[in-house]
Amino acid sequence: MRFATVFFRIAVSTHVVLLLAQPMLIGLFLSGGDQSKLHAHEIVGSSVGATGLFLLIAAVLAWRSAEWPARVVLLCLLLLVAEVVQLTMGYDRHLGIHVPLGVLLAITVSFLHAWAYRAHPIRLGARSSTSAPSPDD
Repeated sequence: MRFATVFFRIAVSTHVVLLLAQPMLIGLFLSGGDQSKLHAHEIVGSSVGATGLFLLIAAVLAWRSAEWPARVVLLCLLLLVAEVVQLTMGYDRHLGIHVPLGVLLAITVSFLHAWAYRAHPIRLGARSSTSAPSPDD
């Protein structure tokens, strides 16, 4: 149970760092940087897709072994699909979709990251009626 939570937190932390690096990398390229900045944006973008798969696996593990809500798995699946679309739109230079979708992905994963690290009450068999749900629930 604890392993699943730690694995998810590591996966979501890696994912959010990579996603938030993307605007910085493309900004460096657009402000007069060389092609290496665009290449770094491409490599990190592909890494986002790969870590999205690990995030989905971590969500399934947390759902099955730590009894997390199934909606976390659904959200991670939707994120992975959106990231594949994002990658495709970037390679095809459809910036009208690529840029807003990137912003939406960064915001969503940032909220997921914050949710995964919330302070959680200690589980004593049953949650009190006044405590908020946690990722471990």
